[in-house]
Amino acid sequence: MTKPPICYQSEPAVVSFWRITQLDLSDSNGIKCFWTGNVANGQVILTWKFDWGELWGQGVDRLTGHILIKQNNAYVEPVKIEVKLTDTEQTITKSIVDPFPRKCAFEFEYSLTPQYAPRKKVSYDAIFAPSHMNDTVLVIEGKKINVNKTFLSYQSEYFEALFSKNFKEGSLSEIEIKEVSYDDFGLLCSSFFPNPQFPNDRTVEKLLEMGRRFLLPSVIATVEHHLLHISKIGFQKMIWLADEYQMPKLLEKCIRQMDSMEKAKKLKKLPEFEKLSDKTKALILGRILKFIAWSGNVTKGQATLTWTFDWGELHTQGVDRLTGYITVQDRDNVFQPKQIEVDLTETDQIIMEAVEDPYSRLYIISFEYSLTPHYDPPEKVSYEELFAPSDMTDTVLIVEGKKIHVNKAFLSCHSDYFKVLFSKNFKEGSLTEIEIKDVSYEDFGLLCSSFFPNPQFPNDRAVEKLLMMARQFFLSSVKAIVEYHLLHNSRIGAERMIWLADEYGMPKLLEQGIRRMDSLEKAKKLEKSEEFEKLSDKTRSKLFGRLLSLL
Repeated sequence: MTKPPICYQSEPAVVSFWRITQLDLSDSNGIKCFWTGNVANGQVILTWKFDWGELWGQGVDRLTGHILIKQNNAYVEPVKIEVKLTDTEQTITKSIVDPFPRKCAFEFEYSLTPQYAPRKKVSYDAIFAPSHMNDTVLVIEGKKINVNKTFLSYQSEYFEALFSKNFKEGSLSEIEIKEVSYDDFGLLCSSFFPNPQFPNDRTVEKLLEMGRRFLLPSVIATVEHHLLHISKIGFQKMIWLADEYQMPKLLEKCIRQMDSMEKAKKLKKLPEFEKLSDKTKALILGRILKFIAWSGNVTKGQATLTWTFDWGELHTQGVDRLTGYITVQDRDNVFQPKQIEVDLTETDQIIMEAVEDPYSRLYIISFEYSLTPHYDPPEKVSYEELFAPSDMTDTVLIVEGKKIHVNKAFLSCHSDYFKVLFSKNFKEGSLTEIEIKDVSYEDFGLLCSSFFPNPQFPNDRAVEKLLMMARQFFLSSVKAIVEYHLLHNSRIGAERMIWLADEYGMPKLLEQGIRRMDSLEKAKKLEKSEEFEKLSDKTRSKLFGRLLSLL
């Protein structure tokens, strides 16, 4: 699969004798390019260092195309270099013979096409193979799908009803599911089965459609998380998805991004607009009215200054409000600097302040602000509700003296630890109450909330605790969810990130961490950190290889 080429044109730059000089630095559509050059021994040596790690994170496998070099000499033909970038950080060098050494001005342009390798196809046959954990068979397009009734019922009210005594299917050993393809059902199940496959922009709409049909709130929540933090889907499509599939956080973000009349007019012309609900259209109208109402004004004897703040990105990172001040002053010191106290509690908020204007003239005014983010504790999950008894629970765990009602089959599907614990080979398998030691109630609640239905997604404060407990209880699903967060959303520093990847065996994260070690300064900083001493010899060897490539 390919996409349209990414193109870039540099400005002309002069190449100096002997000394290597920076000629251009660009960052265009996910491609960073550092261009240097020098003249030596009758040759002009031009070098491009490409870094397209961002595109790699979006599924790009390689970039192919060309670089075209032009010289400020009408008699010299442009030079074209064929390019194939297979490493996310790769250097291209070209020497041009210059029999009459002198300072030369060059420019270049590149055209590079992203190539997408076919995604590694998940083996749905392996996911749906019979095992001692399965107790019923679904039939789709004539193919048998071996599943666990309790596991599916725990995730989906659709399957809970289907397998109940109120439906004849509940007593059948094989149940046909119609109006869905085998591949689509495999895609759906792979998103919430153990060792989940995470959504991408090509699968989100199908997952939302089936998540709604089969009443799987966990799937819709996972897709919403992807759309909020990772997706490159266009704004117009995004707002329709948020409205159609009732994803309130995504809808709030989309409305907030409606930050100009131009965007509003563009949305109005698209077919997605007619599909929006009246409620969402009313929200868009309210957003547009803000552009009109807060235009600001100047009257005799007084100037009104207006600031429109939008800190929605910080809000998604857990910031609850911003407090501080704005200091206003004019260049000619006609009035004393004025400090305005600010308390921002809405993600897009307008601050207005009147400044006396005794001379009714124009001023050159400047301002500066200092705003401190305040984090509210994350919305606390009620572990008591999470662990309350229900018709789906069949055993009790005791942690710090508190009873935790769970389902054996559901935990066993996710965790080899619990699969063994509940087996007939252990005395605990026959007990109605089992004590779990060496873990606190709060920590166990945090762990379970990350993979139970309606999951709570990791944040940077919880990742290390989750990784520790995932290792303790053999929960590969939780480790995969944390790695996904660290790859795409985390703000944890490079040194800590590399250690986490090494310590807990997260290969994709380790590869990304080493790839981002793209300067000698970063390597020196890592070497001085306390995490460096904890790294395995294998990871140090990879870092050494990366260091050699920078020299």
